[in-house]
Amino acid sequence: MKYWLHTLKNWKSFKGRASRTEWIFSFVLICVFYFLLACPIWYVYFNKPELLDNTWFLMGLGFVAMACLWFWLITLFALWTRRLQDVNKSGLYIWLCGIPPILGAIIPLYFAFRPSASGPNRFGEEPQY
Repeated sequence: MKYWLHTLKNWKSFKGRASRTEWIFSFVLICVFYFLLACPIWYVYFNKPELLDNTWFLMGLGFVAMACLWFWLITLFALWTRRLQDVNKSGLYIWLCGIPPILGAIIPLYFAFRPSASGPNRFGEEPQY
């Protein structure tokens, strides 16, 4: 829980470092929260199609979903950047995800699961929780 709180406190910070444990816990929790946000949307879509005719309901639901999505995207990019900085790589390595499918997923994950660089590096001190 302390890792998730640290991530929420630094949700828009691209400076510093994030440990492997913080990255794993936060990434999984963000995915779970996004799934929980999608569940009511799926329920309405498949079980209450009459609500889809209500424009105000759709606009409200869409606004909440988009606000959460932007918050989580910024949080994930900041978390990925801090994690890459923890292994002494630039946060710009996240753009490698744009490489064709298989390679684009493997390279950032390789860096994410690598052990942290011990001691201070050019991005700051080693994370202490």
